[in-house]
Amino acid sequence: MMNRITAAKKGASTILAATFLALSFQCGLSHHFWLEIEDYRPNPGTGVPVTIRIGDSLPGERFPRTPDHIRKFEVIHQGEALPIRGRANAHPAGIVPIHDNGLHSIVYYSHPTTTTLTQETFRQYLREEGLKSALGSLDKKEAPTTSEVTETFTRCAKALLSAGDVEEEAVPSWTQMPLEITPKATPSRLQSGETLPVGVRFQGEPLADTLVKAYHRSLKNGPLHQRTNRDGEISLPLKASGFWVLSTVHIERLESAAEAEWQSTWASLSFEIPE
Repeated sequence: MMNRITAAKKGASTILAATFLALSFQCGLSHHFWLEIEDYRPNPGTGVPVTIRIGDSLPGERFPRTPDHIRKFEVIHQGEALPIRGRANAHPAGIVPIHDNGLHSIVYYSHPTTTTLTQETFRQYLREEGLKSALGSLDKKEAPTTSEVTETFTRCAKALLSAGDVEEEAVPSWTQMPLEITPKATPSRLQSGETLPVGVRFQGEPLADTLVKAYHRSLKNGPLHQRTNRDGEISLPLKASGFWVLSTVHIERLESAAEAEWQSTWASLSFEIPE
């Protein structure tokens, strides 16, 4: 009986992994992946549901909690990290424990996933994500010997919430994921019409000349686009209150890797601007 249960669990895990890949590309050529919190201004002593979403526009598709995919899924408050627990294959993906007042960072860092794309599809997504260096590398290289490209990608998603009273000087901190988008001001203290300074880092270093997309339901012509300056920063005009998602991607060629030719890391930051 136990062998049957174990086999069933392994089968479910395999099916879920296949579903994960299908969802990644059903929702567009890219891998945009973000966290959505049910309440961005909760009271301490509560648990707040968090949903994972995937897609190339809001609201995106819900993505189930997939244990084999999760490397780190936690909430960080004043330097202390607590795991976000939940049921496998379920929505929401977990419940965020809120014990104290203040700014909280919810982080999701995935294990790598390897996929295969056609040369044409790969080039199209490089163009869409503004990955000029990778495109230039492809153009300089000799004609491809195969019609496909293998890529390994990792996700680094973060969401911010403010519980109860937040100190005026509170500023979101870096959480040591490989690729990270972090605001240099607290979003819950800003209003529509103001500007949010944002930094992008890869392996702890500022990432210059990198495209950052900003999504909001009010943007009828698609996301806002900005490239980081040489200090890895942008200034985002907050054109509306409500829910925002920022996303960026960094990609590198793996010269001697057996499993994949390219390695990409995708980061997102979600937050809410008060009405």
